[in-house]
Amino acid sequence: MSQHIDHEVHVREHPLPGQARLMQLTLSDGTVLSIHSDARSADRQLGVVLPGADESAATIHLSAAEATTLGALLSGIRFVVQASPDEQAVDAANLRTVTLPAGSPAVGRRVHDLNLPDPDNAMVVAVIRDDTPELVEADPSRPCQPGDRLVVVGRPGSMSDAVRFLSG
Repeated sequence: MSQHIDHEVHVREHPLPGQARLMQLTLSDGTVLSIHSDARSADRQLGVVLPGADESAATIHLSAAEATTLGALLSGIRFVVQASPDEQAVDAANLRTVTLPAGSPAVGRRVHDLNLPDPDNAMVVAVIRDDTPELVEADPSRPCQPGDRLVVVGRPGSMSDAVRFLSG
């Protein structure tokens, strides 16, 4: 009988000039994945540094749609990449994380009080805050504040409206 040992996952976040961030995830074999993002653009840059190497073995530039799709695939969310025009995909879903700017209409409101444009097809499922020890904010009565990262799940047709609304 084989024994399965989970690798403890550590993510390091490095703020960069402006609204850019560098996130680094070290895998169990020592490989480092680095994700460079900038709040002014939804595009992402993914780098892979192999164990013992000082430079990236590969750098991949992802558009917003590609980054969202990759995130959904990795998280196990089921969604339809392409459907015929006459087919309504019930299980279609996308996942996005939106960092709230100071001008967002969500600032000062609790998540369950947000009036997203199409609440039946897009919803905020979690709030990630830097000032709490939990991965996801556990206090539902705490109002949203600038810099909060809201995890939004929605159908493809409603996701862009929800993100625009939350971004202000």
